[in-house]
Amino acid sequence: MMHCNLKFKKLRKTAKKSLQVMNFRNEATREIYREKTNKAIREYNIIQEINDVDNRWENIIQCLLKPVEEVLGERKTAARKEWIIDNIVKMINERRKYKNSTDQRSREKYRSLRNAINRECRKSKEAFLDSICTKVNIQLKSGK
Repeated sequence: MMHCNLKFKKLRKTAKKSLQVMNFRNEATREIYREKTNKAIREYNIIQEINDVDNRWENIIQCLLKPVEEVLGERKTAARKEWIIDNIVKMINERRKYKNSTDQRSREKYRSLRNAINRECRKSKEAFLDSICTKVNIQLKSGK
């Protein structure tokens, strides 16, 4: 008899949308949210024909979340490394085109782009760290 070990594929969790909650500090934004929420709840109260508790709950949640997404908007995620500039991102996207190609010319282009990206990242990181060091030195000299 044959013995076989199988592993299930790991499922990736979908990331929740992160909202720009800092916008709630603005009084005008809060007022707009309040108006949209009240309007959505009034509309929900008019259409209250749903008998299923789960569907009712989902509708209440939607009455509250839809105005939040409209008013606040999603938070923009920045590059993880602060020294990665637009030029490097463009090179990375170009390199991605050549990654899965099978011909020799594409592989060579991929390698040259990979090396160029590594060089640019090193230079950019060095410049970034130098600027931080100069800021720290200026702060130390001024006594802050």
